[in-house]
Amino acid sequence: MIKITIAAILFILGLNTSHAEEYLFLVHRFCDILLDTNSSAPYVEIKIYPKTVEQTEILFRSKLKLIGDKTYESSNKIRFKLKQLQTAVIHDANRHINSGNWQLDITGTNSDFQRLKNQLVPISTFRTPDPDSAENPMPDMVYYGVLEEGK
Repeated sequence: MIKITIAAILFILGLNTSHAEEYLFLVHRFCDILLDTNSSAPYVEIKIYPKTVEQTEILFRSKLKLIGDKTYESSNKIRFKLKQLQTAVIHDANRHINSGNWQLDITGTNSDFQRLKNQLVPISTFRTPDPDSAENPMPDMVYYGVLEEGK
C-alpha cells in the first residue's frame, strides 16, 4: 500500500511541470511590460527607467489570476491576454521596441484601466496600422514582445 501511495504522489508531482515564463514587451526605449506567468504567483509590472536605476518608476504592478487560455486578470479587473504569433512583428530590429512573436492585449473598462492607458499610450512608440485592416489603426493597448528564454 505504501508503494502505491508513493507512486501516486510521484506521478502527481510529475504532472506539475509548470514553470515561470516571462514575457517582455518594450513599450519604448525606457519603458517595458514584464508579464510573469509563474503558476504560483503570476504578476505584471510596467516600469519606466530613464537613464539610471535610481530613477526607475513602477507605473503599474499587480498580481494576476489566470482566467482563460493565456488570459490573466489583475485584482482591479485589467486583463492581459497573450497570443503567440506565427510571424514576428518587427518595428525596431535594432532595439526590439514593440517587436516580437508574442502579442499582448491589455483591456479593461474601469477607471484603473483608463489611468493606465493614459500613461502608456502617449509614450508608446512604433505604432503602426493593424495588419488585418488598412483603415483601422492598431488598437492603443496592443504590444509586441518576446518570451524571455531561460527564465
